[in-house]
Amino acid sequence: MSKRKIIAAAKRRGLSVVNAAWEWTVGGGERYPQWVVDFGPEIDELYGESEEQFFEDTDAAMQWLEDLIALPPRPKWLPIAEAPQDGTRLMLWDSVSKRPVFGSWRGDNPAITHYAAEPAGPGVS
Repeated sequence: MSKRKIIAAAKRRGLSVVNAAWEWTVGGGERYPQWVVDFGPEIDELYGESEEQFFEDTDAAMQWLEDLIALPPRPKWLPIAEAPQDGTRLMLWDSVSKRPVFGSWRGDNPAITHYAAEPAGPGVS
């Protein structure tokens, strides 16, 4: 059991630990020990996981942290007033359909409220 190991492993993955405690839990009419780890809010943004996690032992916590798969980066939406009008392809937010559309901004559609860089395709960096 090592709280320090869990915190260090979380930090390597870009996560903060709000609390980590080895606690006794009641389940199925029995009491058993487990790690209860409360991560910071970045765990949802980076990995799509809940802030509160439970582990049967330190090894399980370490393995879980090692196996985390990062979510793709979220687009950085900017106000449409700042969008280039030089033919650059962009991801544009349509406030009527509530979805992104792709194209260049010409300044002629009031439904478009924000823009972001067009994401790269698979295998493109």
